[in-house]
Amino acid sequence: MQAYVLRRLLLSIPTLLGITLLIFFAMRVIPGDPLAMIQGEGANQILTPEQVEDARRSLGLNRPLHEQYLSWMSDVLRGDLGRSFWLNEPIRDVIVRRGIISGQVAVMALLLSLLIGVPTGLISALRRNTGVDYMTRLLVIFFTAIPPFWFALLIVLVQVLVFSWRPPIIVTYLWDDPIASLQMTAGPAFVLGLAIAAVTARMTRSTTLEVASEDYVRTARAKGVSGGAVVWRHVLRNALLPVVTFSSLSFGALLGGSVAVEQAFGVPGLGVALVFALSQRDWMMIQNLVLVYGCVFVLVNLITDLLYGWLDPRIRFA
Repeated sequence: MQAYVLRRLLLSIPTLLGITLLIFFAMRVIPGDPLAMIQGEGANQILTPEQVEDARRSLGLNRPLHEQYLSWMSDVLRGDLGRSFWLNEPIRDVIVRRGIISGQVAVMALLLSLLIGVPTGLISALRRNTGVDYMTRLLVIFFTAIPPFWFALLIVLVQVLVFSWRPPIIVTYLWDDPIASLQMTAGPAFVLGLAIAAVTARMTRSTTLEVASEDYVRTARAKGVSGGAVVWRHVLRNALLPVVTFSSLSFGALLGGSVAVEQAFGVPGLGVALVFALSQRDWMMIQNLVLVYGCVFVLVNLITDLLYGWLDPRIRFA
């Protein structure tokens, strides 16, 4: 097991290196930079050519590309992610402050999707072609088709117009005030969790029906194993492998945040920060946010592979 984890961690190094190279050169290819936006149409400040050159020198934009890249990697390894050009604060503080909120929403949404999606799909598969199955499939298709941002706006309107209540707009962390923090993140977590739960339920139903027709399941039933034991020990554990894969990818995407859902509920997560950075050409913020996303996906994929071995004993890590 230790050798497998070490090998996977070593294999993740080229992946992260490729991510850094891709985003670094992509940011240099995209037209425009913060200085160009200051000089652009409608800007409130006009810089002289000497001031522009001084600003480029302070940002390191006047150096060769390979020197800029090596300098960035050196700062990242030291834990220094630089400063945001427009927010004028350390990027590390922005990522930590907003990442905690996005992480809380992502964990809540993922847990909700598993608590709803897996039992729903399992019941639908065990009661195939019955009224329960038809009703379940109808609800799954309904929530799959509804755009999350539209559902979020609908919930906000109902809360405001019917109950005259809106989640607190002040950012509160879970350890400071758990109730206020849950009120702030419950809305986006519920909307995003339902959207993922619908796909999870459909996938659980399909994989459960597929695994239930395998030879080892029929053998277990022929040997007199009870129906509940067959479902829990033989069917469900193997049927959950694709669900684990989908949930892990969904969790990584949730950390990026659904910008429309976050804005609808007024939650300042990483998704809103990334969109703002893209619109303002805050290239240092974009570089480090994408790097954080890459690290998260590598970690999530490693945890997913370890869960495979726990769910399916046929998978070995040797």
